Amino acid sequence: MFAGAATLCTLGGDRDGCNAWPFVAGATLVAGGVGALLGAGVGGLFPKWKRVEPQRVTVSFGVGSRGVQAGARIHF
Repeated sequence: MFAGAATLCTLGGDRDGCNAWPFVAGATLVAGGVGALLGAGVGGLFPKWKRVEPQRVTVSFGVGSRGVQAGARIHF
């Protein structure tokens, strides 16, 4: 959020650049708070978590045609 607000402020500003840094900081804090509330709300909808045993999780790393790759798989 900070990077996006700072970029929009800089692009929309005069030749001096962004003069609304308090707004950028406030927008970042408000967006973080809204994101935290939404995350808590979604997490509250699924109160029952199931434990995944470590033996059922496979993590792999490698180098492929698209560069460094990572993958994870949970066996059910």
